Amino acid sequence: MTPYEQAEQVALKLGMNFHKVLMEHFQPNSYVFSSPDSFILAVNSQHPDGEYGEAVFVTLACGNLSNFAAVDPLRDRRKWLGACREEGGEVHWIPYQRLIDHPDHPVFMA
Repeated sequence: MTPYEQAEQVALKLGMNFHKVLMEHFQPNSYVFSSPDSFILAVNSQHPDGEYGEAVFVTLACGNLSNFAAVDPLRDRRKWLGACREEGGEVHWIPYQRLIDHPDHPVFMA
């Protein structure tokens, strides 16, 4: 099963309309990233202690998030990456540099 197909299944399990969420990410402040080993939907965000755009929040992801850092046009500005492990769960923030420094380490793998 591809990461895209896995993401569809995760969304279904969480009661999300996958295709609606996907379409909502085709906006200037959002990201859709799909490759053979990862699928990521994310939006520019604000860490509770920072400015908007210094953080990115992952809406839905399957696979290795480190791939996102390789294509993120704001990677040099980013300080934080946020994600929830489940819908309605607590937001967890990690230093964005961790994605860059440890690209082979599975961060928030689904």
